[in-house]
Amino acid sequence: MGFTLRGAGIVQLQEILAEEGYRQSGNTGSSDSVAAGSMEMISLIRRYRYFNKSSRYFADLSLKDSNYELGSSYIEVLRSMGIDFAITVSSKNVEVARSSEYLKHIIAERSAEMRNAGSSYTNSGNRLKLQVQDGKHMLELLERSGIRPTIATATLRIFADHPAILKENISRVENAIKKIGLEFVSISAGWRISDNSIPIGIEPHVNYLMNTRSVSSILPFLSAGNAQRHGIRLGYDDLNEQPVYLDFFRGPSHNSIILGETGSGKSFFAKYIISRYMEQGSDLSIIIFDPLEEYSCSFFRSNCSVIEVNDMEDVSSLRESINKTWENNHNSTESSRISVVRPGTVKDESWDSRLHGILSAVMSTTDVLSGNKIVILDECHLFLKSRANTQILDSLVRHSRHTGTAIISISQNVTDFMANESRSIIFNSANVFLFRTRSLTESYVGALKLDDFDIEPPETLAGGKGYSYSECIYSDGNYARKLRIVPDSGESYPT
Repeated sequence: MGFTLRGAGIVQLQEILAEEGYRQSGNTGSSDSVAAGSMEMISLIRRYRYFNKSSRYFADLSLKDSNYELGSSYIEVLRSMGIDFAITVSSKNVEVARSSEYLKHIIAERSAEMRNAGSSYTNSGNRLKLQVQDGKHMLELLERSGIRPTIATATLRIFADHPAILKENISRVENAIKKIGLEFVSISAGWRISDNSIPIGIEPHVNYLMNTRSVSSILPFLSAGNAQRHGIRLGYDDLNEQPVYLDFFRGPSHNSIILGETGSGKSFFAKYIISRYMEQGSDLSIIIFDPLEEYSCSFFRSNCSVIEVNDMEDVSSLRESINKTWENNHNSTESSRISVVRPGTVKDESWDSRLHGILSAVMSTTDVLSGNKIVILDECHLFLKSRANTQILDSLVRHSRHTGTAIISISQNVTDFMANESRSIIFNSANVFLFRTRSLTESYVGALKLDDFDIEPPETLAGGKGYSYSECIYSDGNYARKLRIVPDSGESYPT
């Protein structure tokens, strides 16, 4: 059957605290119900990753046997070996109708194995004897109290740069964790993988019958650092594979900064944010400042219009154009709710005046219109070259919360925001998304709220041409994490 029982003693489930993954369950009357007052494990899956670099080969190992009660200590053992790995642990209760059948079959199977073990397999025989005892105890709990056994899977993926190193790493891992009571067996050969296809999850392979106390001892419990699920899904926490959500309109500040060198994935991330809000059907008005013409309306699954600002005459009518499309949007599905403003590519004598006019129109529009609004200022450094424009932008970010506006400022260099006139943009932005960059210095780390992040240097972050996803360091002011942005179906990442 592919199942094995844990060799350690069984503890009645009533003694287990109702922590995450457990709940009190009453009898629902269905075939899948349990006895009133018993403990039931909710189906769950937990993941943990430890990476120093991208590797081209991997192999999967699956949990075969366990006599282990040391909690997440095995993760620290693996980390201390300096081997890149990822682990997925999942669990769910066996259906009531099948629980008794499962247990009786395995008890009979292990009893037969024990009889055939003979005197030369004393250790194996003792282990099987313990498993038979555990199985009988599980069956007794099931029949007496309706407490169901748990099916668990634990899959460990080992990475390396070369097949020979991979083979050596597998042997080291198997020997090390077997000494502390966890026996894993290899279930796959090494496959060649590309640097940009690190999987989000690992599918479990071998089922393993356990009680819930035993399952809880191997779950890689780790705080996600972002438990709330309000707003949109930004991506996945690279450490534990949990989705990370953000509502830009919650918290003391609605503003964000996106930083990264050319081709690091920052503009796609901004498009991703807008696209996600549109998919939710959020009632938003959006302005995108697009000097490099990177935001095509065809990307968004929503109504969108492009407003060209090629001269001062266009500037004069800009506010009216934005107001008209936004106001009409509430009355007609044919009108745009996204305004892409392009200042033109010719930097003539009116260039600075056009930028000033655009920023002034944005400010007056967000002040007048009701409802939530998002303003994306791509290539934000263009505004920061002028003191007059910087003052307007300073006022925008400081008062954005009062007007229901989220300002997302995008630039290539951290230094753009560190001048005296523009530093308030950082101080009034709650969220910082740092994509691949070589311009981050130690003196800027504190200002960007990245003091507690030292896992990976930002110049090694993936993203851009040749990648199917991008990475950034995301800080909300309280917690910094490495974030992986992976497009959903229908969201093509630029290659």
